[in-house]
Amino acid sequence: MNAPAAGGPKRPASLQKNPRLPQWLRIDRDGTVWITSGKVEIGQGILTALAQIAAEELDIDPGRIRMLAAATDRSPDEGVTSGSLSIQDSGSALRFACAQARALLFERAERQLGVPIAQLRIEDGTIYAANDSTRRTTYWDLAGDRLLDREIEGTPAAKPAREYRVVGSSAARLDLPDKIAGRPCFIQDMVLPGMRFGRVVRAPRGLAQLAALDRSALESMPGVVLVHEGSFAGVLAERE
Repeated sequence: MNAPAAGGPKRPASLQKNPRLPQWLRIDRDGTVWITSGKVEIGQGILTALAQIAAEELDIDPGRIRMLAAATDRSPDEGVTSGSLSIQDSGSALRFACAQARALLFERAERQLGVPIAQLRIEDGTIYAANDSTRRTTYWDLAGDRLLDREIEGTPAAKPAREYRVVGSSAARLDLPDKIAGRPCFIQDMVLPGMRFGRVVRAPRGLAQLAALDRSALESMPGVVLVHEGSFAGVLAERE
């Protein structure tokens, strides 16, 4: 794979709102790359898709990627997860963030190895001279000294689609192991001490008024509480 070139398309809105590289990725010395998104995995496979985008743009094996789902204390603020917009919003922003990181790493490799960027190649995070593969370094060695602690500049040149090897190919879903093993992975899986489960009795149409409510059936059920105020009716119970 050749070194990145200059130029690029319009800057994504998510990137304009979250312009700093550390908001999107972190490269650790143990050979892993942490990717953060403001989108939530709700069964649509978005974390797997974003991991593929990051691996593609950084030219690393997808197995090196560690995904961090949306969390208010560490994620880029990307609003809500809805409307099938996660790839369009988060994916495009992450693509440029990773392209910027790759460009910075290549620039540092050029200085460290004394080899022009045009003569550098990369394979799974290892950058080496095209005419002498013994002259090499890695992302994990280059990423220190707060190299990535900066804002993303302009619209970094992303990899052209004709060079894709990861994006567009099948990948093992990152969210499936927890689901298959029955491990908690969604907010609905949380159970707190003294927690009650609730359901609202919905009206058949908007502005409908509750005409009558038979409390007797619910009041005879242990652990079930009726919540009733005006035309609002709901039920609380110890078990879902």
